[in-house]
Order: sequence, then structure tokens, then C-alpha cells
Amino acid sequence: MEIEEQQESQAEIIDRIFGFWKVRTGHARARLDQKRRSKIRQRLCDGYKERDLLDAIEGCCLSQFHMGQNDRQSVYNDIELICRDAKHIDDFIMRFEQERAKKARAVAHAKFTKAEEERRQREVDERRGQARPTVLKAVS
Repeated sequence: MEIEEQQESQAEIIDRIFGFWKVRTGHARARLDQKRRSKIRQRLCDGYKERDLLDAIEGCCLSQFHMGQNDRQSVYNDIELICRDAKHIDDFIMRFEQERAKKARAVAHAKFTKAEEERRQREVDERRGQARPTVLKAVS
């Protein structure tokens, strides 16, 4: 019974991964055939988790080349390609993680820049004798 539950669980994971890929890449009419199912299953059996494969799909979608901006104007984002082997999974995950880190750095920089601008404005106001009061709470 436990083996059947594990297989069912893996089948559900494969279905979720494939569904995510369809939505994310715009392949709404794509079918989960045996070849695609097999590639996803192989990567899960290699030890990759569902989240890893979803991140790899995202990484592929971040690649202009794989999304069709190449000399042939061809899209190379099939789930079979993404899940072809460990190298493809790792490369796409790395692309996704680099983009996520880049966005995080941009957000942190924006927050720092805003805080720095506010600090400088307070200094200017203090030099002019126009210090802005901090938020005053009404006392009832």
C-alpha cells in the first residue's frame, strides 16, 4: 500500500510540475505524454525536489534565448529540454537564483537609497533650523 501511495504522490507531483510548465511557458494545449512524464520522473528520481524543477522552469523562462529571442526565432522551452539531464536542471536553477538575487539586491539598494535620502534631508533641515518633527501622537 505504501508503494502505491508513493507512486500516486509522485504522479501528482509530476502533474503539478507539468501544469506549472504549461501555464508559465504558454503551452496551454501541450499534453503530458510518456516521454515528458519520464523526463520529469527521472529528475525526481535523481533527487531533485518539486521546487527544484519549478525553479528550473522559471530559470528557462528567464532566458531570452530559450524563449525565442534567438537567430532562428525558435522557442526552446519544452519540459523535455528543461528536464533532459542534471546539467540542464542545474543551469536553469542557477539562472533563476541569479535573477532572484539580483532582484533582492535591487530592492535592498532602493530601501537603502530611500533611507539615505531621508537622512540627508533631515540633516539639511536641521542645518536650516527646520527640523521636521517625528510623528506626533495625539493625546486624548
